[in-house]
Amino acid sequence: MSVGWRGIHDSAWHHPGLAFALCALAAVVVVQRLPEGPLRRSLLLFTALTALDAWLTGALTPLHGGLAQNVSIGFVVLGDLRLFVLLERFRNDRRWKVATALAVILSLLVPIAQAIVIRSFPADFNDLRRIYLAYESFFVVLASVLLVLRYPSRSATSPALGWYATSLLGFFLVQYALWVVCDVLILSGIELGYGLRLLPNALYYGLFLIFAAVRAPLEATP
Repeated sequence: MSVGWRGIHDSAWHHPGLAFALCALAAVVVVQRLPEGPLRRSLLLFTALTALDAWLTGALTPLHGGLAQNVSIGFVVLGDLRLFVLLERFRNDRRWKVATALAVILSLLVPIAQAIVIRSFPADFNDLRRIYLAYESFFVVLASVLLVLRYPSRSATSPALGWYATSLLGFFLVQYALWVVCDVLILSGIELGYGLRLLPNALYYGLFLIFAAVRAPLEATP
């Protein structure tokens, strides 16, 4: 019996299997590319959290029911937090603790907006895929606005740090835009959307961390 794209997408080989492999590769790249310091430690912490995310939200999760859903939501916020911590630290030249505090606030904007919309139009969000699509769409809008209003190039302390932060935000924008396209296809009844979704999932579950390590300029590593 042939396995369709949805079967591959929902399998343990994809999630958490692929995510585990990418996290392991990310850990190796981070250690090899970055000297000891806050950025290296932060990316290794993000890698560990991402691997934990893959385990607890994937096909091998020991969680069930409402607990599994709440944990999944929490990891989505933590996933976005990775980006905002780096943006606040390097684009706006914040200390790590201040950058993290501000990043927490920024990472909560999308889930709050999503919750308001879902409660306002419950009949339109009776499908989990529609809930995903709402979150993804809101993030694309938020990231686009922040790129102009909060993270313009002039706010960086050096051109290298500016381009680094911009490239990280651009990476996430592409990732979320791909998720939007995939979920629109899935909701339209096109199973290939599940297959295409493997790409942004890979970007999220490991390639972003590798990208952040490889793209880091010398100014970001002390």
